[in-house]
Amino acid sequence: MANIPFSKLLGSFAKDGSTALNVLGEMRIEGTNVEEQLTEKNAKNNILTFTQKLSYVGIYNTDQEHTGVFNVNGIDINIPPGDTFEANIGGTPRNTVKVSGSTTYIVTRYV
Repeated sequence: MANIPFSKLLGSFAKDGSTALNVLGEMRIEGTNVEEQLTEKNAKNNILTFTQKLSYVGIYNTDQEHTGVFNVNGIDINIPPGDTFEANIGGTPRNTVKVSGSTTYIVTRYV
């Protein structure tokens, strides 16, 4: 992501000299609303199944001893014991997360 000076983001659009925010490229807000949250108690054979495909997730590996490997959209995400992860996820969108290593965790689907 490029650093853009604030002065460049503001530009005059009206003849009265008022300013507005210049939108540079596509503007998209994701990850602001929690839609679902699942834990190890929801897993079947170490797989969590969400109602929709995942694009933005938060993962909390609550296991204090084991690193967890969370496969989201075909991408392995390694999370140390007691640590968290949150991001937009690429790969092939799926509605499942396969978990190994960790015994306790919370996975959140954001939209």
